[in-house]
Amino acid sequence: MAAVAHNPTDTLPKAPKPGPALPPLDVTMKSLSMLDKTGPLTATTGSAFLVSPVIGATLLTSAARLAKNAEPPVVSPSTPIVWHPVRIQQSLSQLSQEITAPAQKHAKVFFEGQIRPVAVAAFEDLLFLTRIAKWKVAYHEGRKFSRSEQLPYFGRVDEKLVREALERTIAEIWDESDPRAGAEGAKARTLADIIVSPNTPLGEVIGGLQKSFELCTKTMERFGGSGFNSIDGTDASRSIFELTIKHRPDRLVIEWPASADADFLSALTSNAEKLREADTDPTFTDFFAYHVGYELLRAGAKLDTKDARWLGTPGFRKDTQTFVSLTDPGEGHIFGTTRRARWLKGAICHVEHLERPGNLPREEIESYRIPSIFEFARVRLHTGKSAPNTYFVGRRVKDSASGNFAHDFIKVVNLTSAACSAAFQLGAAETKVAMDHLTASEQIAYMRAMSGHVLRNHKQILSAAYNLNAPLIDDLRPVDGQATEITENMAIARRAIELAALGGFDKVTFDGASDTYPSQCVILQISFENALELVHLAHQAGLITYMSAGFKFAHIADAVYSGVDGIGIGGAQILRYMDSETGHHGPYTEEFIDRIDAERDAAANSVRGRGVNLLCRLDRMFYEGSITTVEESLREPLFKALQNKDEPAIESLLADPILAAIVAMDHDGENPVLGNARRLLRNNTQGVPLLQAKTPELAAKWDKLVRDLQSLIGQADEETLAQYYRSQPWTALREEYAKNLSTTRGDRLYTIKSAPHALFAH
Repeated sequence: MAAVAHNPTDTLPKAPKPGPALPPLDVTMKSLSMLDKTGPLTATTGSAFLVSPVIGATLLTSAARLAKNAEPPVVSPSTPIVWHPVRIQQSLSQLSQEITAPAQKHAKVFFEGQIRPVAVAAFEDLLFLTRIAKWKVAYHEGRKFSRSEQLPYFGRVDEKLVREALERTIAEIWDESDPRAGAEGAKARTLADIIVSPNTPLGEVIGGLQKSFELCTKTMERFGGSGFNSIDGTDASRSIFELTIKHRPDRLVIEWPASADADFLSALTSNAEKLREADTDPTFTDFFAYHVGYELLRAGAKLDTKDARWLGTPGFRKDTQTFVSLTDPGEGHIFGTTRRARWLKGAICHVEHLERPGNLPREEIESYRIPSIFEFARVRLHTGKSAPNTYFVGRRVKDSASGNFAHDFIKVVNLTSAACSAAFQLGAAETKVAMDHLTASEQIAYMRAMSGHVLRNHKQILSAAYNLNAPLIDDLRPVDGQATEITENMAIARRAIELAALGGFDKVTFDGASDTYPSQCVILQISFENALELVHLAHQAGLITYMSAGFKFAHIADAVYSGVDGIGIGGAQILRYMDSETGHHGPYTEEFIDRIDAERDAAANSVRGRGVNLLCRLDRMFYEGSITTVEESLREPLFKALQNKDEPAIESLLADPILAAIVAMDHDGENPVLGNARRLLRNNTQGVPLLQAKTPELAAKWDKLVRDLQSLIGQADEETLAQYYRSQPWTALREEYAKNLSTTRGDRLYTIKSAPHALFAH
């Protein structure tokens, strides 16, 4: 169609005076494809544009600016302009009689000033997705990945810098030397102008973004990248969301079914779950709606976190014992991990900034860094209740020139606890805090102060991360009045378990990152046998466990055989391309998650895998005191059989009638305290639980505990039981029982105010 140089409405005849039933100005349409798709946009007699001259003008102007477009670039394909499909020759009187009121829906209104930033961000993401597909095609064709820039990072910039950034990405995608690519690049630049310009009407902004969606999906198809596409350009009508442009004033209305959640962000999260369960990708309307959701998050909208997943009880975890902690700064999860239900099964969706530019040593840049809280919020929006999300905080910041921890203490604790609290308020299952460069006494002071400041519920976990390649100064066990330096990795790890328990944290992380990048796998650094021992010691002390650094496919099985609760997998080893010379990362490779899961599941279903899951159960029950004396007598033999890789002995113990009931127990799901209570009250012919057997002087308290738990379990209320867990007589029994344990987490800690640091350090 030729460009229109005059007022687009000049060619339209005057509309007849509407009757009383004439549809209003802002009407919607079920299918844009039925609106004058083959006829000229300027059709006059009975034209649908007569329903709204403003909309007609917007369509024509958009078409003119995009030249040669056969379809008007407007709004949601499911509901753009009018409710009913309109035949071009149909009269307005007929139209007014046929239109009926729409079904009741939820709706949210947005104005131009809200939508333009959304469109700019969505356009940039379309470019990023196209570039990722191009990189992956090149990589699979045997070309080496090369990158001179760090991963993209959020920032607020003016229009000039926006245009410059978009131009750089467009130039990377479309090579001007190729005529077809050059034409596509020119179209992308035109679309960028339409979307970014403050003078573009709202309808054209959304229309331009829709055309950009089509352009990018077709570009990916052209260079063979459809297999790496994470958006769906084929069936735009299946989205539950509907977009409608309304006027006086110009605004966008997003509607969704009344059967869905009334809260827009919750509806987006539910939609993400349905898309991945159906193995389908977002349409244009979905894609746009999610970007509106991101803008709401950035503006302070709250996520509903009541159903956020927790990490699971060791040994009694849903799906599998060892969760793969798929790690990415954020966008890899949004456009990768969270797109398929199977990728989230038995997985932790972990967010941390992995890139180490220039392959700098750890002293200069942490191996892992705290990620964007905005990026984490976006990941949470997509994950919902399908998997736990965790957040890396990292090592402490230094405020004073000297780096004296006592001087920095208040700022360090307040800053770190605020970061943890922000993640927990978004539904994080865990925040990971590194203990680097702190003495043993400083670590205890730090952890206990953190526990007193962080806002979280009983299922949200604080994890102490220990680097096994960094010496640990232990000033709590002086020799001849002098602090000792621990350098051997297993000695550091064993002491880490004790310190994490003493500090009141819930989880201990064993990290093997070093100055070499990528790092050697932590399992290779300490051996499978030692890894099994560490997990065994930590579990019986009540701690959850995690290992990170250098995991490749070949190392996953040994990690599973150790019984560890989670393993960090990501970055340059498996889940990101990396330029080995610059250290810069490329695209996330979610296509490898199926193989990661296959390696994990094969190990978990083997004799050794089933055996270590039983050991994890026995260790957890030992910590709880829910194990009997007879069952406890088999715990150490099972550990030895696993350590010696003695499969016949493991099979024999798995088949032992004494342990059969424990093997058959159900998982705890999202109810760890309820699961603990049920194990204490189970009918058992093998004797009484150790919590009773080891506290004979508290028989009356035990009887009261049984009565209380029987009453509370009938309600099956996790929150109520969690409150009771820290009440008498349960706490008294646990504290008496703990006197028999070498290391255990203390549950009954109080939050008080006192002089900082000194109180905890001694």
